[in-house]
Amino acid sequence: MMSNLLVYLTTVFNMSSITATTLLNVFDGSINFATLLGAFLCDSYFGRHLTLGLSCIASFAGLLLVDLTAVFKQLHPPECGSKQESGKRGITSFFNCANKMYVKVKPDGSPFTSMARVLVVAVKKRRLKLPQQPQLCLYSYTPPKSINLALPYSNKYRFLNKAAIVTPKDTFNPDGSTSDPWNLCSIQQVEEFKCVIKAGPIWIGVITYFMVMIQQMQYAVFQALQSNRRFFNTNIQIPAASYNIFTMLTIVIFVPIYDRLIVPQLRRITVSALVEEKRRNLAFTKPTLGYQPHRGEISSMSALWLIPQLCFAGLAESFTAIGLQEFYYRQFPENMRSVAGAFFFSGLAVSSYLNGFLVTIIHRTTKGAATGNWLPEDLNKGRLDYFHFLMTCIGIMNLGYFLLFSSWYRYKETNCAQDGDVMVEMEKKPDKSLV
Repeated sequence: MMSNLLVYLTTVFNMSSITATTLLNVFDGSINFATLLGAFLCDSYFGRHLTLGLSCIASFAGLLLVDLTAVFKQLHPPECGSKQESGKRGITSFFNCANKMYVKVKPDGSPFTSMARVLVVAVKKRRLKLPQQPQLCLYSYTPPKSINLALPYSNKYRFLNKAAIVTPKDTFNPDGSTSDPWNLCSIQQVEEFKCVIKAGPIWIGVITYFMVMIQQMQYAVFQALQSNRRFFNTNIQIPAASYNIFTMLTIVIFVPIYDRLIVPQLRRITVSALVEEKRRNLAFTKPTLGYQPHRGEISSMSALWLIPQLCFAGLAESFTAIGLQEFYYRQFPENMRSVAGAFFFSGLAVSSYLNGFLVTIIHRTTKGAATGNWLPEDLNKGRLDYFHFLMTCIGIMNLGYFLLFSSWYRYKETNCAQDGDVMVEMEKKPDKSLV
């Protein structure tokens, strides 16, 4: 969809490549950040079933508005060049939910509130000293209906453990729970908060990976527009936005054989730079195939040369996306499964914003440089290969960061021996939580 929108904005709406790229990065970042709000509402109020239904309706409404801009020419800016006819499209999408078959789990309060309480209480009790045997002396309580697994005490982020120190001012209900949750938290709540904090450095490290991935997917479209897109020696011309399908195909092929998370930085940026260098050189040394409106000469290099780098991108994505989502899902508390998924998309959101910011900065700073503008409208006059090499350097530094923090990471420990036991235990919970 994003690839088609790039072509749509630069051809129909006459946007420059920098403006269109920045706009789509902001758009992509905003919709990915919205998953955090959806996760909060899902886990706290609506439940997954209703949240899923409302999300589908919102998604349909958004796509409908985009379609309307293509249908009604009054919504187009003044045309530059030849006119193109656009017919009305029929809308046939329909959301059909198997309401009776879906197992709906009731929301169990906001996990964000629990984390906020831990932080507030830890600050309140910052002057207190931890007991010599914290495992035995700190407040330990687990609600009877909690779906979260019991987590053992840990010494990491010891400051937060002070939230579970019992003082003479603390009072309790008959069932053992604290009467004022903003003055005392259980060690279980503290350890659940630690699970989220520990994932933070990993989340930051993956942001750069996604930024590089987004950048490559976007500029592959512009490269294809100024390349020979004929299918071998035939007159069939492949649409520029369709080349990213090779990334998706690679994901489909490699996902079934996915076994465990492979270091996501084993990827392809240098290949992208070499391909762009070849495309640009051919545009200057060999006869061109015509002129791309608003851009420049079309290189005689076949756009099929873009396929290897896109396949490498798909290979990295098939390992990274699945492994990362599985990592968040396993390391977050059980009542934060939706937040765990939103954590993944929030990383995509930050990557989109950073990518838009980086593209804008590079475009402005290199405009008057001796090497010329790296990212002009006409890629033949730019140095997109330099931009790819820059992203390679950023990726190498990010690889070192990722390896460092991943070596320090300690996985969540539970009182259950195996994950399989965890799932069985959750499945055997009383039916009171189901409707």
